[in-house]
Amino acid sequence: MRSRIHTLQRALPFYYFLVLFLTFTLLVSSFCIYYLKNLRASEYTNLQNLSRSVTTSLEQEIDKMSTVSLNAIYSKSITPQISELSNPDLSAQEIYGKQQDIYKAIFNIIGLQQNIVQLNIYPVNNKNMGSGLYTYHETGFLEEKDWFSDAVKEDGHRLMTVPHHLSYYMSRIPFSSDDYYISLVRLYYDNAHQVNGAVEVLEECSTFFSALDETILQNENINICIVNKSKDYIYPVLDSAQESALLYDNSFTEGSLSPQTVHLIEGGTSKRDAVIQTSIPSVGWNIYVSEPDTLISNSLVMPILLFAGILFIILLLTWGICNLISRRILLPLKQLQSTFEVIHLDDLFTPSSDPLQLPRSHYGEIKTLIDAFQHLYTKLNHSTALMLQSREEEIKAKEIATQSLMKPHFLYNNFANISIMAEKHMNQEIVTLTENLCDYLRYTSASGTNRVSIKDEFFYTEKYLLCMKVRYMDRLNYSFSLDESTENITVPKLILQPLVENALKYAFFRNPPWVLNISSYCKDDKWYITIRDNGPGFSDEVQKAIFTNLEKIRITKDVSQLKIGGMGISNVYLRLLLMFEDSTVFNITNDSQGACVTIGGEIDDANKSL
Repeated sequence: MRSRIHTLQRALPFYYFLVLFLTFTLLVSSFCIYYLKNLRASEYTNLQNLSRSVTTSLEQEIDKMSTVSLNAIYSKSITPQISELSNPDLSAQEIYGKQQDIYKAIFNIIGLQQNIVQLNIYPVNNKNMGSGLYTYHETGFLEEKDWFSDAVKEDGHRLMTVPHHLSYYMSRIPFSSDDYYISLVRLYYDNAHQVNGAVEVLEECSTFFSALDETILQNENINICIVNKSKDYIYPVLDSAQESALLYDNSFTEGSLSPQTVHLIEGGTSKRDAVIQTSIPSVGWNIYVSEPDTLISNSLVMPILLFAGILFIILLLTWGICNLISRRILLPLKQLQSTFEVIHLDDLFTPSSDPLQLPRSHYGEIKTLIDAFQHLYTKLNHSTALMLQSREEEIKAKEIATQSLMKPHFLYNNFANISIMAEKHMNQEIVTLTENLCDYLRYTSASGTNRVSIKDEFFYTEKYLLCMKVRYMDRLNYSFSLDESTENITVPKLILQPLVENALKYAFFRNPPWVLNISSYCKDDKWYITIRDNGPGFSDEVQKAIFTNLEKIRITKDVSQLKIGGMGISNVYLRLLLMFEDSTVFNITNDSQGACVTIGGEIDDANKSL
């Protein structure tokens, strides 16, 4: 019996890991094969959907520009009028009038289409005209345009150019910036099918490719590139990945890969890319949407971690099997089990209880288990005591904060005002006061969140002041200045009203009218709120006492030291300190008009993105 018990260290791990290894290997292999297959199919479907979406958006932009060009060609106010400008019998006044009619017709066509910035007409009589972004007329030869030979091959169909700076299309532009534009060109003919001129429609690349830019922004691992039939790089305009785009294009054209199907191509933007090709035959564009194939494999990391949880269940099952095998050789553990059965959970909450009476054993494995349990029980007892103490302090802090929000004298004063107004039949004033009072009390008593925007703080602080305004009327004047950049910055709830109430309290030592100015602004990645009054200000003794108290709060951050009725400045400073830590701003100064309190904190990354 002794020899069998002494083989515990070898026998139990052997059976345990034998069953675990076989089960784990089978499940992991099956899971990875199945999941990778479905994940790859899902990613490929996503690429196909993105590719169709991108192609559709580009076709819509091209059709929009094409419609403008056709409207210009078939407009009786443009191409026929331009042809008449070469008539030598026309006077200068008549030429000027026809030019103005042409400009007006171009403007009307552009006005019906959004995002079309320029429409240029190049007739064979060399009287070139354009309007939109820049209105001009000049003499120029149609055959000298770089796109003329390609436009002739299209025989009246639309031709899309490669993106260029605006100066490429219009040699003398009166603009400081020279952004990229793309144009659609279409030749038009006379009755004998002889070239009569060309129409060029310009659109800014940032607008034309906006759908593609948004798709890439929403899918950070997706790459999109466009190559035309002449192997010219179309998109992205400023990207340097032309080598990858041409590699994709050569792989599909020379490798006879089927379009609209995802293929794996070596040597793209990463070691291996999943690429799908779509095309717009009318302009000869091939569109490639790609994604690094390694992302699909890397996405298995999280599922494998998830599988670790399944492994835990396998361990329990394996433990049951091992328990059947080792039941006869682990008899000493029954003594330890009997000790566990007499332990109650209530003992954890009794620090003065007697220590556990655990069995003794000369087996190393069991002795280690007993010592570990003794250590765990001791630490759990200590942790439970700390948890209860922390919970008690938290409840106490919440009770103090909740009770401090409700000022009985504030309610008494407003109820007294309502009673007086009722005697005077001031019904509308009663309605206004009641609405403001309800809004303010609903805000202060709401327990949904402890953090709100500065905009909400200003709004409900004004509700409070409106209630005070009913009492003091023209003796109390106030103003709010909310900077738009601070509206959505998150701050602790009810940090402004206690400071406003404090300002009113001490400003009343001076004869009315009492003036209160509240403003917010941002500076050097920090937000600030200032509360100014026209009271007597803070004396040196008061300032010293306040700053001494705030320094004590900064060091200890002890919530339990706060008391009901005296929480104004201390409460605000502590809650700012807990949220903004070392970046907290809390200044109390005097100026020529009265006292000024400034609070603030650092603007975090979440607020910077708003």
